[in-house]
Amino acid sequence: MKKTILFLLLFFTPFIAKAETPQRILDKMFNSIKANWFPRQYSKFKSLELSGDMSITVPYSSVSRRLKYVQGDLSFSFSFSGVLQPSGVCKFNMQGDFGNVVYCVTPTKTITYSEDFNAYSISDSNTSNLNNFKSYFVKKVNLIKENFESGRWNFQIINNVVLGGDNCYKITAFTPPKKEGTRRNKRSNVIKLKDLLTFYKRGKVVFFIRKKDFLPLRIEYSNDEQNIDSTITFFYGNQKQPASMYVEGTAANVSGRGDASIGYNNQILSYIQLSFSNALNQSYNFSANFNFKPDVDKSEFTFLPPVDAQAMGRENLKLLILSNVAGTLLRMQQAGINIKTLKF
Repeated sequence: MKKTILFLLLFFTPFIAKAETPQRILDKMFNSIKANWFPRQYSKFKSLELSGDMSITVPYSSVSRRLKYVQGDLSFSFSFSGVLQPSGVCKFNMQGDFGNVVYCVTPTKTITYSEDFNAYSISDSNTSNLNNFKSYFVKKVNLIKENFESGRWNFQIINNVVLGGDNCYKITAFTPPKKEGTRRNKRSNVIKLKDLLTFYKRGKVVFFIRKKDFLPLRIEYSNDEQNIDSTITFFYGNQKQPASMYVEGTAANVSGRGDASIGYNNQILSYIQLSFSNALNQSYNFSANFNFKPDVDKSEFTFLPPVDAQAMGRENLKLLILSNVAGTLLRMQQAGINIKTLKF
């Protein structure tokens, strides 16, 4: 009898499903993202042509208390075009309110050149040995995945939750607070879109993961220490790549929301359009077109400043370029605002 039981255990054990722990579900989610959002076709692409536009509008009153009674907006926009390799080597030309700027990254140095001021800066670069865009995207996903595998997070799971008609796992990951009462109540003048998206650092993250393909439908993020709450919702349509996404939340007691539409050509990313605004009437619009290529034309990535151009420090050149934005930033600096801290 004992031999029979032992035989049955040995025979059926491989067919017994392992318990679906939160960590296993998250691992399947990240693997599904890598397989479906970034299919194997990306492995053949070694360079990328990019072009697009960006515009930002910020009311004077939202930048500083000193300007709370000043009517009007600080706004600027620019267009860009260039080429990028998975390693980070790139060359971009930017035109607009900043003036005409060339930004070039080689394996050893980064060059920024302003045509308007005929000045440039050179600094060390930090590139990788990645040679295709499948590896590039997988590395980005793995950086987030490894963060949740760092041992800093605690996990909870609810096995069956319905969201938008789909059966989902609800996975909650959270880090212990540093100390009680550390929530920041100070009002910030600027809400950063980046703060609403970087949900993988610390705090509390809730994933709604579709059971049939382990793709994320919604990510809810809260971080009491930074006074941030945000929700990212993905819409897939009939495909397994997100056709659009919606972001909403608050940072430092300021609410904001935005949405993005995403286009593909034979499962390969072809364009992104993004808009974001907040309760301070600050707005951000971005659009980009993508053309992935299997070959690298090294001549597209080379740049040398003119021989008569002036060399200067990176921060000094940055301020010089910023001062070119329709003169408004110069007036702000005269009012006592440090324009180096102006961020969105």
